[in-house]
Amino acid sequence: MEYIIHKDFNEKAICGCVNLPRGTICTENEGTIYHDNHPICLNRSENAYKHIARNNDGNGLKRGDLITAIKDALALQDEHTYERWHRVWNAPICRQFNRGGDTWNWNFAFYNAEIPYLEHILALVTNEKIEVIEEETE
Repeated sequence: MEYIIHKDFNEKAICGCVNLPRGTICTENEGTIYHDNHPICLNRSENAYKHIARNNDGNGLKRGDLITAIKDALALQDEHTYERWHRVWNAPICRQFNRGGDTWNWNFAFYNAEIPYLEHILALVTNEKIEVIEEETE
């Protein structure tokens, strides 16, 4: 699986301190993300979620930017905080991306979601007009 650095990674990695700029291509093998055969982090780690996005479809930078925008919008503390979170909790499309429990935690599927889903969620949290995405049924 191919991944891409969507937000500069200038932190301690599995292999030591690294400085990987936006756009750096990485690979994943058995749950570990590598750059030049050096292990960077696990694909389900906070560092991966913060800096790295799946790129096997060529949309990694956009995916990472959308995820960051969603999380940033939900982190805002203002008079609309409750409304934003209310829309997320009540949107069927979002439920598949929650780990579950009494608090909202984005799951691995969220960080690997297709672009239309992320655009839809961003529109929800920014209160923009959205097109309905049909849920896939199994």
